[in-house]
Amino acid sequence: MMKKILNFACWSLGQHATRNILPAIKQSAKTNLIGIYTRDQLKLQECSTRFSCKAYTSVTQMLTDENVDAIYISSPTGIHGAQVRSALCHGKHVLVEKTAFSSLTLTQELVSFARNNKLVLMEAFMYRFHQQFQLLEDLVISEEYGKLKEIYCRFGFPHLDEKNIRYSKCLAGGALNDAGSYTLSAARQLLGESATVVWSTVGSEEGYEVDTIGSSVLINGYGVIANCSWGFGFSYVNEIRLWYEKAHILVDRAYSKPETFDSSILVYSNDNLIKKLNSGCDNHFESMLDYLSDIIHSDDFICEYEQLVNQAELIELVRSSPLASYDVL
Repeated sequence: MMKKILNFACWSLGQHATRNILPAIKQSAKTNLIGIYTRDQLKLQECSTRFSCKAYTSVTQMLTDENVDAIYISSPTGIHGAQVRSALCHGKHVLVEKTAFSSLTLTQELVSFARNNKLVLMEAFMYRFHQQFQLLEDLVISEEYGKLKEIYCRFGFPHLDEKNIRYSKCLAGGALNDAGSYTLSAARQLLGESATVVWSTVGSEEGYEVDTIGSSVLINGYGVIANCSWGFGFSYVNEIRLWYEKAHILVDRAYSKPETFDSSILVYSNDNLIKKLNSGCDNHFESMLDYLSDIIHSDDFICEYEQLVNQAELIELVRSSPLASYDVL
């Protein structure tokens, strides 16, 4: 039986796309890179040569290419809506970078359109597909260390160049839509469908037009609490911690890591390391693309609609919290 290959085109060529996603598309046995488009002609030609693919001269040329099955959208959040709508209207499946959309209303609208047209619309949270996180989910289900009491999800890093798109309000930048989205997504994955926000605060440092720091507390129907913290201008932290009756677990480099990172999960009891669970090296970008190809070819992608809407609901709840806006002195 002939393998089914998912043919991609990439819309916009940010650093994340060229460093991680396009190489993964080329490397996966289940995907193929047909072409790319960006308004930057120098970058377009350089990347077209580098990745041995078409350099589209226009958006229309890309979207009307009958060889393209799916569009990977790597632009800032603030312009995702119009781009995703165009791709869906041309019958293309869509993989869109996080945070997918700037509002819950827009998310619901585009998910509904995708559903009605039997097209995949998926948010690119690659950490979900790493062996490390999947091992963590198995641990949560197993209850090997007793009852899960509390979860801690933290993601933050030093300030980037002030011209970085993450600091642009009109492009829907900010720490919540960036680092914060990972922590909320992971907390929701581990807490389950009943997870909801009970408290949040989002702050902005002087001199920035976007939020740069935030925290949120989530709880599920079993009373398990997740504490999420994120921000720009922090020392680098990228972790998940689980606190059980009989042990506590540390997951380092939980959200973003290179494929060469030898990942593991550390289990402690009374400050003593009692077990190291090796999850090894894994390319979670390639695993995400393999998954996407599989669900498209099996027509089993309703769960990704729910993932998108549930994530958008959490971010909306965080933003609308009575404490969700303050200035950092």
